[in-house]
Amino acid sequence: MGEFAGSARTAVAAVLDSAAWRDVGTREYRFFTESIRRQPRMERMFCRAVGTCCVVIGLLNVGIQGNPLGPHGAVQRLINLMVTLSCLVAGLWWVRRSWPSRGGALAFVVWVDLASVTNVWAIDSPEARFGIACIISFGGLYASVALGWRVVAAHCMFGVVYIAGLVWLAVAVEGRVLWPLMPFVTVPLTVVVAVPGIVQFIVEMARREAQVVTAESTLDPLTGVLNRRGWRMRAQRFVGDHRAPGVVVVAVLDIDDFKQVNDGGGHAFGDAVLRAMAQRLVANRDVASVARLGGDEFVVAARLPGEAQLPAFAACLGERLFADRPTPVTVSVGVAYVAAAGAAPTASDLEVAADRAMYTAKRAGGDGYVVVEHRAA
Repeated sequence: MGEFAGSARTAVAAVLDSAAWRDVGTREYRFFTESIRRQPRMERMFCRAVGTCCVVIGLLNVGIQGNPLGPHGAVQRLINLMVTLSCLVAGLWWVRRSWPSRGGALAFVVWVDLASVTNVWAIDSPEARFGIACIISFGGLYASVALGWRVVAAHCMFGVVYIAGLVWLAVAVEGRVLWPLMPFVTVPLTVVVAVPGIVQFIVEMARREAQVVTAESTLDPLTGVLNRRGWRMRAQRFVGDHRAPGVVVVAVLDIDDFKQVNDGGGHAFGDAVLRAMAQRLVANRDVASVARLGGDEFVVAARLPGEAQLPAFAACLGERLFADRPTPVTVSVGVAYVAAAGAAPTASDLEVAADRAMYTAKRAGGDGYVVVEHRAA
């Protein structure tokens, strides 16, 4: 009973987490995007599948125009035609493989829901309305795959209110009897609410399992930051993003005389030094990514407003650890940078340049930093 109560409190806390709602779908969409982009063929297939569904829905909507249960009157036909055109436009947009941002993905789900609602109100037959209402499950399925449970929950609540509104219209306004309509009500409720919910549950379980496996293979177990493999996967995406202004920075850090630190203080103290280094780098607001490459060597990626901030940034990275001890732990830092709007080096190029700069700092006695600008060969 206590375990159930604890799970219930956790679930309620997740639902009421305002910060998570402000960033709704961010984590899930990033995971989905990164996963599908590892296989460009799958990305193309997904975009074309979504686009084809939009086009097919639009073409089916054309057929409603001449159906006896379809729209009657100029206004209803115009509404139906506008929804049809929006379906065709959205379909062509997807087929052209325009991968949306998270905001674009959310807007797509909202468009599916609102287009379905708009289209349904142009239909005269209650039975036909309930059938067409099933179309919004398309948005729910997309959300369950790409945007996570919060978006799916909001979509399902909207769907319930939507279908309840159709019931009210048929019974209270048009004078229909509820019981004969129940088979028509059950189908959209199942398709709009239950199906996306079940798909979301399956996708969420698979996503969490994949995240556990990914974390085990890309994180350093001692410090909790990225390992070499994780760094390779993430660094190039960061360095290759030239949309933001400023300078892209890669810095390599090496603890001075770490063998003596380890031998003098013991392995437990050596581990504490490595963890302290990782925690300090993670806490630096300018740092976007931190990795331990092995031993006592760390690497970070950052984006700064301009070159003027480089000395202060490098000095901050190279601050002494355990400064209150008789013999503080010092760090040598090598920093390589390139203007974000300039040439596009690889993360490996910047890492090599930063590593050379770090060894230059070590040869100068350590406990310092060297900053170099990376220039294309």
